Amino acid sequence: MCKKGNDRNGTKHEETTSRSIMPVRRLSASSTSALTPSTSSLILDNTDAERSALRLVAITTEKANGGDPKAMLDLSNWHYHGQKGLPVSYEASYCWTKKASMLDCASAMADQGYMLYNGQGTATNRAEASCLLANAASLGSRKAAAYLGALYFLGKEKGGFPRCFNRAKYWLERSLTSHHSLIS
Repeated sequence: MCKKGNDRNGTKHEETTSRSIMPVRRLSASSTSALTPSTSSLILDNTDAERSALRLVAITTEKANGGDPKAMLDLSNWHYHGQKGLPVSYEASYCWTKKASMLDCASAMADQGYMLYNGQGTATNRAEASCLLANAASLGSRKAAAYLGALYFLGKEKGGFPRCFNRAKYWLERSLTSHHSLIS
């Protein structure tokens, strides 16, 4: 669940909670959505690379808030890996992935399914994860097909589905022959 709010200083934050013991509080991507005079002075104090990263995050956040699923996925990946000056935050990554997934973006569905299956940034929900992965694979996501193949190959004892080599083979072959790239 994503909640937005301001602290005592007026700094925007996004509080993300999963079904864990304590909520995690992180700076939200929306806090960089507009370069106000107060934030633009921060950019002047950073190196060129840091300024460039901050600008890219601000521009990408603006696009994502405007409904661009590619921008949403970029923000999700940057939060997931702690890139472009953003902290590692699976919760923020999941929120952006879910927004892009709701726009029928196959790559986002695959990422959301992966995160749901593994409980990254949200509570584990393997039933919903399976549906998302199957939908993403049917839309041509090679990444989702490869993940489904691996889950069928590994079997339940390794955290996958009931072991079925025929289904594993089907999904793994589909991941190699799909018209989408492995990043989709």
